[in-house]
Amino acid sequence: MNLLQLHQGSKHFGDKTLFDDAQFSINEGEHVGVIGPNGAGKTTLFKILVGQETLDDGQIVKAQKLKIGYLEQEAREPLDLSAEEYLEQNCSKPIWELKQLGTDLGLTEAHFQLPFHQLSGGYRMRMKLLSLIGKEPNLMMLDEPTNFLDLESILALEKFLQDYRGAFLLISHDREFLRRTTDHTLEVESGSITKFPGNIDDYFEQKAQLRTILEAQAANQEAKRKSIQDFVDRFGAKATKARQAQSRMKMLDKMEKIEIKDLPIRARIKIPAPVHTGKETLALIDADLGYPDKKVITGCQLRLERGDHLGVVGFNGAGKSTLLKTLAGRLHLLSGERQLGYQVTLSYYA
Repeated sequence: MNLLQLHQGSKHFGDKTLFDDAQFSINEGEHVGVIGPNGAGKTTLFKILVGQETLDDGQIVKAQKLKIGYLEQEAREPLDLSAEEYLEQNCSKPIWELKQLGTDLGLTEAHFQLPFHQLSGGYRMRMKLLSLIGKEPNLMMLDEPTNFLDLESILALEKFLQDYRGAFLLISHDREFLRRTTDHTLEVESGSITKFPGNIDDYFEQKAQLRTILEAQAANQEAKRKSIQDFVDRFGAKATKARQAQSRMKMLDKMEKIEIKDLPIRARIKIPAPVHTGKETLALIDADLGYPDKKVITGCQLRLERGDHLGVVGFNGAGKSTLLKTLAGRLHLLSGERQLGYQVTLSYYA
């Protein structure tokens, strides 16, 4: 059953067309990834669907039983309420039931008692998601919910979305996250909106197939146009062929040109070969890391060797950025030793 349909929708900002004559529908239980380049209109589309902005043309048809829950990218947060009070004020479900659901998101009683603004970004997101669930929507709209989340929070959100029985629209640039959580893909790009069955991998496969078909059709059409034009050029001036030439000219005029959109620009970054270094490149020995008024990591022992590729994970506030700043020499050790290997030069990006 359709929960929501967009019919011949158009939206413009000045001279820029976000989308024109767009049509799609969202059905019960569909898990839809919403993709497209920055500025294509994904967030604007969400705001239109929830009534915060309006279409220039077209209409939105909503099922009578539709109830939308919207997780915005940057929503205002309560400053003086505990997380529990925030949920009680915003949800129809009883708080005890929300707390039970919260355990699946890694929330404990201590999290519910904290002032909302004191929760880390990951736990604030989980509370907002719980608030959405507590309103019992049958269509959730999530605008880049993984932004600023630690790995633990992303995994908790991923599992929740995989198990969620309702429908949702999810804006994300994380291909792996989309692959594991969605079963349809909504593309917002180049002034159009197109819905594809399947997850992000299926989408790319279908896009490649469609492009191959369009290129073949365009080549056939161009050959046909050339053949007709050659006939007109050759026989247009001859009285015996004039009627045929005119008829074929009309065929040319009526023939709609098949347009193939340019492929997105792909970045090609050339990283020059590094200078050969010693085996050991960087080390922290008996190191305390942090700031004069706050020790973040104690007794750190870390050695990196040539060719190591190290991923740094941990919850928000655990000290990941502090560690990288210290390794890069941007932050002085509180105690201990930092050793830089032979011919090692560091680059730091944050």
